[in-house]
Amino acid sequence: QREIQPARTPVDSGKPAQGAPAAPKKEPKKEPTASAYGSTMPTQRFAAAQLPAMPALISLGTPTLTVSEGAVAAVLRLERTQQLNGRVQVTWRADPGTAEAGRDFSPVMGVADFADGQSTRAIYIPLLNDRLAERDETFTVEVFSTDDGVRIYPTARAQATIRDDD
Repeated sequence: QREIQPARTPVDSGKPAQGAPAAPKKEPKKEPTASAYGSTMPTQRFAAAQLPAMPALISLGTPTLTVSEGAVAAVLRLERTQQLNGRVQVTWRADPGTAEAGRDFSPVMGVADFADGQSTRAIYIPLLNDRLAERDETFTVEVFSTDDGVRIYPTARAQATIRDDD
């Protein structure tokens, strides 16, 4: 009579059992590559914390503006693109050209605050109607920033023309 042996659980040694067909070979995992013009180069992976923050782009909506001397104010639109997350500020000022500050427009400087998600702001430069017949006059509005998260691009300066209505 034969003695019955208890079943043994095989231990996986990583080698195929004798007489068993060999397991298919696993290919080593390759890093993804990017192809440009037929050449390949390894791609780089960054954790979210490693990615550089994209700056908010602030621009004047137009490089030129014409307004009637009888208007209350010259209104310029600031546009924020690219990065709308977070609060950012830009400073602006109106500089004289042929129009005189204090005579044709109020000499002003201000700060425009953009709230989280806000993409546009208006700035107002009060006009002074002198009721004199004269040529059209100009002044310049410039936007600038000291905030690291902001770039002024593409339009940082606009020329406003005050059209005489006398």
